[in-house]
Amino acid sequence: MKNILIVDDSPEVIELLEDDLSSVSDVLIEKASHGKEAMDLIESKTFDLVITDYKMPEMDGFEFLQCLRKNHAGVSVIMLSGFTSAIPNMVKCDQNAVVLSKPYEPEDLLFAVENLLNMAVDSFNVLVVDPSPTVQFVLKQSLGTKDYHVTQCSTGEGAIKELSKDLKFDVIFVDNDLKDIPISDFVKQVKNMNASIKMVLMAKRQRPPAVQTVEGIHASLPKPFQQEDVTKILMNVLPSVKLKAS
Repeated sequence: MKNILIVDDSPEVIELLEDDLSSVSDVLIEKASHGKEAMDLIESKTFDLVITDYKMPEMDGFEFLQCLRKNHAGVSVIMLSGFTSAIPNMVKCDQNAVVLSKPYEPEDLLFAVENLLNMAVDSFNVLVVDPSPTVQFVLKQSLGTKDYHVTQCSTGEGAIKELSKDLKFDVIFVDNDLKDIPISDFVKQVKNMNASIKMVLMAKRQRPPAVQTVEGIHASLPKPFQQEDVTKILMNVLPSVKLKAS
């Protein structure tokens, strides 16, 4: 499953792009109306491709691309503009960016999308559920961006909403002390939605492991943790990770 983000201040253009992309298989599409909203989404979720307009309020396409390249250099970009001659050469020379004129030909869009998505590495979808922004950040950094799509939530209800979307998660890292829902109830809801999802319970080291006490949990990750701890857990719960590591 590949993630695509559409960024445009025109609802009509977004709808048109969604229609044109309907023939692309195994993709999940999210939308933003301007660059700042898009960056907020990108900080909480990994995207394989961003399709963005050049002329937008608050942050134009060039400013958006500059911001994107600071922390997410590998994300592929398709930039749309009715005035491609006005787009800076930096954008046109970006190896992971394609510039298309508006109105575009659907065939040109699909050709660019399929080629850029084929460049992206197949990855695992990981959901991190923890009320602490620090834990979310550390775990995302431990996973890196090459082989994992990371989605972050601070509450159990927020995680359930993410699970109700079309994105198929391979593993969930969840805190033992969710503020809005008991962990046992959260696990039951997740398993009712998708019984194949692997679940890793995170808890402070002084607490006993809860793998045996919460049915449906596959492993425990004590806090604080190191990157190698996360890697070992993933190799245990996702056998295909071993193949990538070997």
